[in-house]
Amino acid sequence: MSNTALPISARGAPLTPAQTQQARQSARDFLEAVNTTQLTNRTLPPVRALQARLLHAWREWAHVLERYGNDPEPSGVHAGYVPTQTGRITWNMIGKAIPLCSLKDPEQITSETVFAMSIPTTVAALYLMRSHAVVEPTPALQSWLARTDVGDDIPASFFRLPLPAIFLKLGPELLEDVDAVFWRYLSHPCTTQGFYVFETPVDGGRELVFCAVGNSHLSTDVCQLLRVVIEDERASLVSAVRNIDPATTDGNIDDLIPMVELCAKVMLYLQTPNAIRIDEMRDDDATARLTRVRSKKASRIERKLASRYNRIIIGPAQFHGHSGGEVSPHWRRGHMRMQAHGPQMSLRKLIFIAPTLIRADRLNESGRDIH
Repeated sequence: MSNTALPISARGAPLTPAQTQQARQSARDFLEAVNTTQLTNRTLPPVRALQARLLHAWREWAHVLERYGNDPEPSGVHAGYVPTQTGRITWNMIGKAIPLCSLKDPEQITSETVFAMSIPTTVAALYLMRSHAVVEPTPALQSWLARTDVGDDIPASFFRLPLPAIFLKLGPELLEDVDAVFWRYLSHPCTTQGFYVFETPVDGGRELVFCAVGNSHLSTDVCQLLRVVIEDERASLVSAVRNIDPATTDGNIDDLIPMVELCAKVMLYLQTPNAIRIDEMRDDDATARLTRVRSKKASRIERKLASRYNRIIIGPAQFHGHSGGEVSPHWRRGHMRMQAHGPQMSLRKLIFIAPTLIRADRLNESGRDIH
């Protein structure tokens, strides 16, 4: 992208030196937060954005664009926006910030580069704008879910997020099969760090947006999105995905379905009667204070918050095996399905029959693990 002139003030006059400095600093702060958010490391993507103060930098740059650039759109972004709306605005904000910064190789910044930067920025910013949490299934629950089949008869109405925005953190046991096909369109190895999921009411139904974030072993995150509009809550979620027009999404629909099924397993577990859930929510008062204090005190609060983030831990701490019969230790697969109940079996409810470890007492005898 080529260098362009500075934006003009709302009054039509050139910016003063002080205003120019303010605009440049705000643009630099925004791009620094964008860059930190998308740089792959061991920290979860939404936590990276929190530590980089992405939302604060976003709002400051949005206000500059509104004041000096006659562009009120960025400052109007709020939690009710859908990701596609927010994505277009993010692309525009990054594009307007780049010319105000001294870049080493500005000619290397293309529209494709800006687009790649805008996706992780968009999902992280929208996540922080909304009520949000990282959802962390326990290792025991992940072992269960890896051995659980989901029935085709479960309506989409049972897929509900605990909050309008979540980041689903999963381990290799659940992700192994997904990674084998999900990122195969890339020319380099990639493993999944987790999934953003957003739920937004829209005309005629509700919109679900899934965003897988991959660790490509390069320098930045790679993302793949899927947008699903639920118009018929009685149909299954997977059937809604299969009805998506392939021209409206990146990648092969069949390759994206395992992501949806994984997220569905976790969310469906939360709808079962005996689901175990522990909410560990960050001190929102400390977050609010952060926006009101000066830099030195703010840095102390930031350090306090750096290791803390909203999370919901779900599932049992450990599983309990069931023994019976003289057979070798093995897993009996679990399943989630609808079960008839009530008068004349006229009602239906979601049940989760967990996988069962048969003859767990013989594990020590055999000296081997069961997978």
